Amino acid sequence: MVMGMITGRQTLASIEEALQQVSAESNRLSAELDSATQEKARLIAERLTAFQELAKFRAKLATVDGVIDEADQLSAQVTTILQARQKTLNALQKREADANSTRERILAEQKLLDKDVEQLEKKLDALGEAARKALAADPAYNSHAKLYADSRGVVEKANEKAAKSRAEEAEKGAPYRNDPLFLYLWERKFATSDYPHRGLVRWLDGWVARLIGYQEARLNFNMLTAIPQRLAEHAARMAQIMKAEKDALDAIEGAKIRELADDDLPQKLRAAHASREKQTADMQALNAELQETGAQLKIYAEGQDQSFRAAIDGTTKFLEGVNLGSLLRDARRTPDVQDDEIVALIGRLADGVNAVEQDAQSKRAALDAAFARKQELLRIASEFRRARYDQPGSVFDAPSGSNTQQWLQLLLQGAITAADYWIRTQNSQRWRNRPGDGYRRSDFPSSRGSDWFGGGSSGGGSSGRNDSGPDFRTGGGF
Repeated sequence: MVMGMITGRQTLASIEEALQQVSAESNRLSAELDSATQEKARLIAERLTAFQELAKFRAKLATVDGVIDEADQLSAQVTTILQARQKTLNALQKREADANSTRERILAEQKLLDKDVEQLEKKLDALGEAARKALAADPAYNSHAKLYADSRGVVEKANEKAAKSRAEEAEKGAPYRNDPLFLYLWERKFATSDYPHRGLVRWLDGWVARLIGYQEARLNFNMLTAIPQRLAEHAARMAQIMKAEKDALDAIEGAKIRELADDDLPQKLRAAHASREKQTADMQALNAELQETGAQLKIYAEGQDQSFRAAIDGTTKFLEGVNLGSLLRDARRTPDVQDDEIVALIGRLADGVNAVEQDAQSKRAALDAAFARKQELLRIASEFRRARYDQPGSVFDAPSGSNTQQWLQLLLQGAITAADYWIRTQNSQRWRNRPGDGYRRSDFPSSRGSDWFGGGSSGGGSSGRNDSGPDFRTGGGF
């Protein structure tokens, strides 16, 4: 199978690019929905004004009972609420704009710092090459190098055998697991020291066992399931030996690199990595700020904030009141043209409110989807940096036709969840060996664990051969 490779920085750049696109879409939809919300408020206010005009006209005929005063008071109250609301909204929008501006500045600073780090890392790798050449005649180094190479080959073969054994166990064990009578006795641990039953139950289970040939089948199935476990344990033991030899090699190489390097390079590297960590922490805080302000602005754009609902609900209650209903009925009964014009305007404004609300409903659904993608990408970008997957040496391997960019597109399309994307990303990430790794392992850890979304890297599979004999022919099915 052809394997592709992409660096951690390229992957993060794709995430950031997608985040920019989704943020732009979310901001566009939010602005459109906010405009619709404001239009709804304007139309309702105009409708309230139209009722005031109708009430004032009818007051001349002494047919209005307190409507004008109530409308005037409500209009002033709504104006005050909406003005205060706009101040809060402006403050939120400024917070978001400031966070975005600071985030862009830090991203630019990170790119410059990454170039400096890359140059320092190249110098370190050059020292690593020099250290290996200097250690070429060192007996202890060569001994560990040979043991590491030998154990690595053993681990690879052990993993292959374990993986093959698991595959064969899955295939040959299927008849056993699919037989209800065998599985019943197996789960009850019949014919073992752990079988707990006596008397009639034991006799009946023995009768079933004799009927299906359980004793021989149990021995075969036990061997079939034990082989993959033993092979996996052997592979794990050899992996520990291989790691010990690799650690010994790294320690020798690291010591030689420190001997060859002057104090300037290590200090610069530490300072650069410390600055990078500070930038990452700042990005984490900014991403959290953008998530919070974005969520609040979405509520305002949808008109679901308490102040807007109070203004609209109070106005709606008034417009649906009994007095206004009577006012409309009385106006329709008169032959006066001015009455009819105001009533027609009130009707058009009501239709306008309904049309705006219908348009807003579709925009809400689109905004919900875009906002969810934006929040997910902010979390993924934060976790990617926290896991140091954007560090030099971090790469992602994936089979041809399936890579991090394609997984990102599936996430944006809603075909996979953020958790799915992150687990796939973790499972394909690895650290590329470089000449200066002996120094890095002792001074700058390449990676650290990550348990976001509850996902983790799964172990690679391995395999072996199983000679457990012929497939079990079940006597069950009664």
